[in-house]
Amino acid sequence: MVSASLAGEINRARVLKTLYANGPLPRPELARLTGSTRATIGQIVTPLIDDGLLCELEPLASGA
Repeated sequence: MVSASLAGEINRARVLKTLYANGPLPRPELARLTGSTRATIGQIVTPLIDDGLLCELEPLASGA
């Protein structure tokens, strides 16, 4: 059995690895690629943004 703390670190590593491999992604796509829920992505991404490790970009215009 995996502790909640270890599960959180595994999910965070999965998110960072996915971003590193794919570049900037919208949260729903990040959730799909990692197999996480959108809520879990929010719980992972928000502290990373607050700590300055990630930055949130404006969405690209359609067709860009």
